[in-house]
Amino acid sequence: MKVLCMGKALFFLAMLGVTLPVFSQVPEQCIQRQERTLSCPHLAYKRAAMDIPALSITKNKIVCLCLSDLTLADAKNASQLDKIDHQVTLQRIAQKYDLTVEDLVLLVKY
Repeated sequence: MKVLCMGKALFFLAMLGVTLPVFSQVPEQCIQRQERTLSCPHLAYKRAAMDIPALSITKNKIVCLCLSDLTLADAKNASQLDKIDHQVTLQRIAQKYDLTVEDLVLLVKY
């Protein structure tokens, strides 16, 4: 997954004309589902609201988030089963990165 996330980030930054020193700040890994085999269709690069030791990211450094895995696409029309599945997914992602579900929500909103 490192290559997929990093490749998209480098392409995006290159399109914006960002200089080389900024590339070193782009994280190599994204917070995403462990089962993901394809690149994430909806990445976001944000400042971390807290330290993420599992990724060697400290507070206020850039963190890559796969929003497709962290948000429920159509929450208003989601079935109860979809909501439960999403909560279980968040719990698994949180466990993988030694975070809480509340930490994940904060990272998305921060």
